[in-house]
Amino acid sequence: MKQFVNEALLHYIWAHQLYSHRSLKSTDGQSIQVVYPGKLNRNQGPDFSDARIRVGDTLWIGHIELHVQTTDWEMHKHSNDPNYRQVVLHVVWEHDQDIESEFPTLELKSRIPKWVLKTKEKQKEQSGKLICSGNQPSRYLSIWENWKSELAEQRLLQKSDQLLSDLKKVKGNWELLSRIQFAKQLVGPVNAEAMESLLQSIPESVLRKHRAVLFDLEALMFGQAGMLEQDLPTDTLIGLYAKQYRYQQKMHGLVPSYGSFFFHRMRPGNFPTLRIAQMASCLHQIPSLMTWLLSVDRPQDLNLLESIAASNYWDCRYRFGAAGHKLIKRIGHQKKEQLIINWAIPILYTYGRYHGVLPVQRKSLSWLVALSAEDHFITRIFEKEALTIENAHDSQAVIALYKNYCQEKKCMECKIGKAMLQHEQINIIRK
Repeated sequence: MKQFVNEALLHYIWAHQLYSHRSLKSTDGQSIQVVYPGKLNRNQGPDFSDARIRVGDTLWIGHIELHVQTTDWEMHKHSNDPNYRQVVLHVVWEHDQDIESEFPTLELKSRIPKWVLKTKEKQKEQSGKLICSGNQPSRYLSIWENWKSELAEQRLLQKSDQLLSDLKKVKGNWELLSRIQFAKQLVGPVNAEAMESLLQSIPESVLRKHRAVLFDLEALMFGQAGMLEQDLPTDTLIGLYAKQYRYQQKMHGLVPSYGSFFFHRMRPGNFPTLRIAQMASCLHQIPSLMTWLLSVDRPQDLNLLESIAASNYWDCRYRFGAAGHKLIKRIGHQKKEQLIINWAIPILYTYGRYHGVLPVQRKSLSWLVALSAEDHFITRIFEKEALTIENAHDSQAVIALYKNYCQEKKCMECKIGKAMLQHEQINIIRK
């Protein structure tokens, strides 16, 4: 059973508090009470944040780090990482050795019921399957065909509701909304908040003034992202970036954004440094994303996006520092398709909905049908069940089905699930 225990299982156990809380004590004998286990942190840094732990008579508020063994703390070099300075409790499966620390360690090995481990092992074997898997969902294809358009628009409406809320935050500025949404989709969910903060920190007048010269725009964006204040490698261009940004900062009275960008557990092609450079190139080449978007009739008219590349400095790099293998860092076809599905279409649909322009809404829906289906774990789950996914309209429909019904276990509200249950009831009656 020890081999089965990993950090993912410990995260599950800690998040749901599936262990005996009776007479909790640290490895050095201090009494412990878990007042609040914290929020799961999916980015770099400790595993759970903002926890509340009572050690003896003192209430500590901070972060929780989990490991299979206590010595993993040193192995992962957390002692020298400033992200881990606010850890208040180290939770481990097995306490294999004492380490120097300012926080207590809690061992869970003897406190986890066997049914938890058995249940998680069974779930592991069934991973990637639906609850109704094995009931031949393919026999209900007609229901899927009649329902998928409603599901696709349901998902688009959910995105639109969020965009309308975001529009209020930017005081009705469609160009800023479009720019922020584009950048968030470009950089990905982990760094979306930091990217939004970066763009909001640059006044429109300042952006217009520096947009014409790509180097100046890059310096502005990297400086506002706080990336030119760190201990960076010796590099002529980095020095020039920093010098230009200091000039811009003094001229415009700029204050860097508050967001923190993360590199941890990311593929180099999605490093925020590279994505910021690509965003700068995009703003340099396309003065108004919203005007451009409203002017085109077909998704193919947005093909310019896939050829937009970061400046030459990034041909041999993904982040500041030593040069490597040369590769022009274009946005590329796959990312362009994602941008059209998750940026262009929702923005167009929301604009048409907000202004009551039905042709714009219909155009956005027609684009979904014209684009290739997405390929990710959700679409692959339903493809195994023989549901037809022919285009982006269908792949967005299965995402809505999965997130709104399957994940939430709302089988009785799912048209396919209800049909299955009715079929089972008929069989029981006949027997």
